[in-house]
Amino acid sequence: MTSAIYEITLRNRSGSAQNYVIFNEAPKINDVVSSDIWLNVFQRKMVPNNGAAVFEFSTEYTAVCGAADKAPKNGVTVTVGEPRTVTLGTAENSGKLKTPGSSFLVKIVDGFPVFSEDHIQPGGKINAFEIRTGDIKNSDAVNGNWMIGLGSGGLDGTGLGGPAATFKPQGHKSYQIEPVKKYWISTADYKQGSMIKVAAVADKATLVDFSKRASRSIVLEHGEYGEITPQDE
Repeated sequence: MTSAIYEITLRNRSGSAQNYVIFNEAPKINDVVSSDIWLNVFQRKMVPNNGAAVFEFSTEYTAVCGAADKAPKNGVTVTVGEPRTVTLGTAENSGKLKTPGSSFLVKIVDGFPVFSEDHIQPGGKINAFEIRTGDIKNSDAVNGNWMIGLGSGGLDGTGLGGPAATFKPQGHKSYQIEPVKKYWISTADYKQGSMIKVAAVADKATLVDFSKRASRSIVLEHGEYGEITPQDE
């Protein structure tokens, strides 16, 4: 089944060429404090003055597992293995769980975290998927800068997508990860996959909340005073 597409069109009227990045709002994750969740740039584009760029990405989500190049901080890159497409848990009209979301088990191969190929009984709660960490050692996760979490929905054949929100795992955990349909777009000099905190670009970033929009597309304009504003509201 082909997934739907989100589309953000950005017009650059700032007066100079700009590098734009897009990243998710942090998902809801049990047993992880928000300050430990790192957002990750999943698309970036350079746009000339008076030019425009279109950011397209799937409405589907993925689970990711990998490691940061070094201790987590703004600009550090996260490298992941093959992302796994997830199914989120669904609810009955009564509000009870109808169909559990996908589950994935982390294992270590040659010192690097990967997802097990074994079938895992689905255990994702409503609007969430699950990552289980098994018997990984907390010290190894810290020393190896291991990261797991949410991946963006890439488009087949384009090379887009990748990690979207990641965190250091602990052993013997069942993480329930609930994505949100909110995305930040900002001017910033970050590579795809780089860690980023909203606070680092707060004065340059604009939030797009697709959960409050009837349409899956939006047009933004970056004006001469630095503001990025919607043009269709």
